Amino acid sequence: MAGSKPHALQVTCANCGLQRICFPRGLTQQEIIRLDAILQSQPVVGKGEALFKQGEAAKAIFALKSGVVKLCRYDRSGNEIIHTFYLPGDVIGLEALDQPVYQYDAIALDRCNLCRVEVADLDRLAQQMPNLNRQVLQMMRRELELERAHFENVSSRSADQRLAHFVWHIAERFRDRGYAMDTFQLPILHRDIATHLGLTPETVSRILRKFHQQGILTWQRKQVTLHDPCAVRELAGVEAPDEAGEGEVCPVCQAHVG
Repeated sequence: MAGSKPHALQVTCANCGLQRICFPRGLTQQEIIRLDAILQSQPVVGKGEALFKQGEAAKAIFALKSGVVKLCRYDRSGNEIIHTFYLPGDVIGLEALDQPVYQYDAIALDRCNLCRVEVADLDRLAQQMPNLNRQVLQMMRRELELERAHFENVSSRSADQRLAHFVWHIAERFRDRGYAMDTFQLPILHRDIATHLGLTPETVSRILRKFHQQGILTWQRKQVTLHDPCAVRELAGVEAPDEAGEGEVCPVCQAHVG
């Protein structure tokens, strides 16, 4: 399989490899320099710590350089609702652009490094840089697309399909960041995945055991390995583009066919 080398979730800031999916996407070199000028150093957020909490004044948004963050809230009965998970290159707290307070808790699932941008500074710079303004709008649109995809996954798929779709979606996001999509570290508890997908932890564990026995994928502790990426895609209900011929690279999973 292509890119079978495991990787760490560590990203350097001086020469960030995530520019194509983070703030600088679509910006010129000069515009990136101007953006760099308003980026602030953010103290490392430790595992279990909150980047921000629901109800706090929404004054900044954050670009995740390394680590994984979950976005969640609690209903009136005290039940946790997990909205989404953020990976390196994602921008967190976009609601700060049009809301006075944060609508969710952002909790680090492991040690996280981030860049911080004050909303007031971003607003001023976006008014001067149309490309940046378009990029911010695109990030907000992607958030809405993720929400819609998650709703469709939970509402219209079986438990097996939900879990396969979740894993496939995470794998695609790693691939988009230039990482291997068939083996990666993911510090998300099965309990959190169950909550996110509307399942029980027992159901998630049972399905993962079945996937492992079928030779489709293995998820042990933090290590996820897709033994048969195309089988995961098919189970997830994701349509493939035109199939590659024997000996060519699959356009879906980038693995060699035949």
